[in-house]
Amino acid sequence: VAGCGTGQQIFVAHDRYPLASIVAIDFSTNAMAHAVNKCAEAGLDDVTFHAMDLHQVARLGQTFRAVECVGVLPHLPDPEAGLAALVRVMAPDAVLYAAVYSARARAPFEALRRRIDAEGWADDADSRLAFRRTLIQEGGPSLPDVVARSPDFHAAGGLRDLLFHVRECALPMTEWVAMAQRQGLELLAVDTPAATAAMARSVVDQDPATLTPDQWDEVEQAYPAAFAGLYRLWLVKA
Repeated sequence: VAGCGTGQQIFVAHDRYPLASIVAIDFSTNAMAHAVNKCAEAGLDDVTFHAMDLHQVARLGQTFRAVECVGVLPHLPDPEAGLAALVRVMAPDAVLYAAVYSARARAPFEALRRRIDAEGWADDADSRLAFRRTLIQEGGPSLPDVVARSPDFHAAGGLRDLLFHVRECALPMTEWVAMAQRQGLELLAVDTPAATAAMARSVVDQDPATLTPDQWDEVEQAYPAAFAGLYRLWLVKA
């Protein structure tokens, strides 16, 4: 689990691979301490933690059959360099579950980031909450539905990642997949919730599981917020 944060993805991975031993890494020792405590409380004793930068994962001297990296690559200075670091520790035919941002879905968030910069809102807890109150009070176009519906908008911790993070890369799915292919990965599937699959069927009359990145782009043209909850891509090392 690359970029385990406070541990949520560890539990997802544990449920997905119940017989696996899990290695969790994160550069934030504070977040990792929380993850360690949560795993101990839940009795997960098959998780090994390492405080380290994702780019240094090869220092573990291990290869992995599965890698999960959720919401991390878009916040790196060079997402492709981070992806390359993960690919180097993947065994042949290993799978990568990567969650990354859609350019169309993130456009309203990017607009609010530009407003934050233009109006000089500080990146501290009080200012973040004050900005959120301002958006709620203004309502209407100031608070797009896709932002208001985001769980992170209503969580003090999530609000920073949502609107105040200093770095975020959002790309069309076609570009994320092209990046993966340059690093020796092939797209296996796009993990989509039922609502997004229904949107896809209304645009492209075929099984959503068979859509190509270009076809998903057609879906996003019709429904720009279809992937507001991130692209969730299953990739395999070719």
